[in-house]
Amino acid sequence: MHPLEPCVYHGVLGTNADDGICGGHDWLHSRIEQLRKSLPSGSYKQRKFVLTGIQLEQLPDFSIRACQEDYVNSTLPIEIGKHRRSTPQEPVSESEMSHLRGFIGSLQYATTNTRADMAAKFGEIQVQLSKPTVLTLLEAATDV
Repeated sequence: MHPLEPCVYHGVLGTNADDGICGGHDWLHSRIEQLRKSLPSGSYKQRKFVLTGIQLEQLPDFSIRACQEDYVNSTLPIEIGKHRRSTPQEPVSESEMSHLRGFIGSLQYATTNTRADMAAKFGEIQVQLSKPTVLTLLEAATDV
């Protein structure tokens, strides 16, 4: 028997940098409480909380709901002036490219975690990063 095998029957514990998440039976929760007494931590939330930009909620049937609506809505849109919109085939400026990369990176995080429905469209936009145009910016800005 592996020394960690009992944990499989009682729950799971995951950590990422200074964040952690766990779920399981009373045995696991009692061990977490013991750990918290010897290693005090910051906030400790149950049932409904945000972890690395993902809103997590345990529902009455014990299923878990994961949502990144607030994260996606807080992603700053790419500002495209009226003059730039009139020239969609023009290459992007360095500043626009920087904003586009940041925007894509932020939304890629959401795509990876909870918004698989955006994966194909963002894949199409990412392919254009080698030679993006104003049209690339417009497509990225309208597909959120």
